[in-house]
Parts: sequence; C-alpha cells; structure tokens
Amino acid sequence: SSEQAEYLCIVLNLRSENVPFFADKSVRQALLMGINRPQLIETVAAGQGIVADSPFLPENWAYNAQIRKYPYDPAQAAQLLDQAGWRDSNGDGVRDKDGKPMQFQLFTNDSSTLRIELINSVVEDWKKLGIQAIATPVEFSGLVNDFLVPRRFDAVLLEWEITGDPDPLDLWHSSQAEGSGSNYGGWANDEADKLMEQARTTADEATRQQLYYKFQDIFAEETPALMLYYPVYTYGVSNRIKNVQIDSLNRPSERFESIAEWYVNTRRVPANQVPANAPPTPPGDN
Repeated sequence: SSEQAEYLCIVLNLRSENVPFFADKSVRQALLMGINRPQLIETVAAGQGIVADSPFLPENWAYNAQIRKYPYDPAQAAQLLDQAGWRDSNGDGVRDKDGKPMQFQLFTNDSSTLRIELINSVVEDWKKLGIQAIATPVEFSGLVNDFLVPRRFDAVLLEWEITGDPDPLDLWHSSQAEGSGSNYGGWANDEADKLMEQARTTADEATRQQLYYKFQDIFAEETPALMLYYPVYTYGVSNRIKNVQIDSLNRPSERFESIAEWYVNTRRVPANQVPANAPPTPPGDN
C-alpha cells in the first residue's frame, strides 16, 4: 500500500458566534480525543488509512514525528469538557453551559458516500460524550459557496490534497482566513504565521525543516482542526515481480509510473550486447 498525498480533517469555525466553545483549546482537544480514529479507519474507511496527527504527510521531509499525539481517550475528553464547564445539567444527554447545549452542525460534501459515513461515525462517537453534532451533507458547490467562503458553518469534514512542496501557508496562515482564502476555520496564531512566512522565504531545506517542526508543534498543541487520517491506496503485486516502486500517490494511476523498471526474470547477457541505457542488473538475479 502507499499513502495518497492528502489528508482528511474536520475544520472548526473558530470565529463562529454560533459555536463559541470552538475557541477553547481544551474543548478542541476533547473533540479530537473523543473520535475513535483507528475504528473509524478500520470500519468506515475499510482499513485504507493511517491516523493523522499533522498537516504534513509522514513520508515528507518536513514531517515531525515527535509532535503531541491524541489517542482515543473518551475519559480524558470528558474530564476536559467538565473542566471547561460543559456538563449535562438537565439530564437530557447533551452537555450544556449557561443554558446553551453543546450542539453544532458537521458538514461535508454529499457526493461521497464515504464522507457521509465518516461524519455519521464521528457524530456517534461524540454522542457518547454528550456532544450533539448534526451530520449535514450538502452538495459540493453549495458547501463551498454558501458555507465555506462566507464562513457560515460550524464544522466541516474536508479532504486536502498536498502535492509538491509541503508549504502549509495557504491553508493555515491568518492572511488566508478572509475572502477566498482557504483558512476557513479562521485560525490565527502569530508564532505559527511567522514560522510559515520564514519557511516560505528560506531556500535551505534543513532550516525549513526546523521551522516546520516548530510549526507542527504549535499546530498539535492548538488543535485548530481535528486531523483524522491519511488515505492509503492498497494494491496487490505478485511476489514474482521485482523492483516495484511504492511512493506517495497523488492519483492511484501513478502506481504505474515506474512500470518500465519492473521485471520478473533476468538473464546473463554478454557485456557487448547490453544497451547503453539499460539499468544495472540487480545483485543475485543474474
């Protein structure tokens, strides 16, 4: 199997007057710990995913494997919500605070059955914690034009493709939180902004890596969006076939890009008969 160059996450509208509790970091952390992501991947995504903790792909040079992780821990999530003042004071099964229930809409694109099943699963996980999320699938253009761009939404499950350079500025910098910018959740963190800006203007990869490591530390601590998983694409290859290259895929068809270098059998050829552009013979196969 190979990772696809994308990740799924739930973007929270941090500036929503309708859902002011999203502005509380401890609530965001509780929401993430309240999602059983391994089970979500296994049952809904048919095992085709890896739990995501960073907006950088694990195979990328900029990925920081040491950032804070949030395992499924409903007990800890409940404790954080209690400490933030969100308790079920009237016994209706939904947490509340100052007379307002912990309720919001969770949008996604309705053209994908998988995404609808994903938000339904997340809603069920949160329900066990006393959080009332309402699964709201909508048509894609309506999702973008009516909800995302005007920032009229509570939470939304999105899939972000990450191709080429890992620069996250377009998705997470505060300058992209208005108008047509893609920072739909409105996250604004001065230190994270500076790190992204410095990394974008630095040519040295080692320096950029350190800047992105620090950015990921902040992202993991602040949890501005709830990372779900990195999709993977699994395909069968006979063990008779050698030299199959499996790298990150932007599209499933890319698994065939190195097919000219695959082989089944090799044979010894006199040196004067070997084409000039032939690859070297693998050791032990001649």
